[in-house]
Amino acid sequence: STMAQNVLAPMTTRMLREYPGLSIDLVTGVPAPDLIADGLDLVVRVGALQDSSLFSKRLGSMPMVVCAAKSYL
Repeated sequence: STMAQNVLAPMTTRMLREYPGLSIDLVTGVPAPDLIADGLDLVVRVGALQDSSLFSKRLGSMPMVVCAAKSYL
């Protein structure tokens, strides 16, 4: 995904340099993994958090645009 490629990959590279003992498995895809069922420590999701038992923190925002051929508009 664009977010993983442009935001998360560089961020994880910096974290691994700063904390060499850290292990990061960066997995992208749809559907997003289940934080609790999959035993994960961290999940980055785009959009609203639906499970109110989890804690979320806004990391930033990314502009989104819709592009289409003139014939579709």
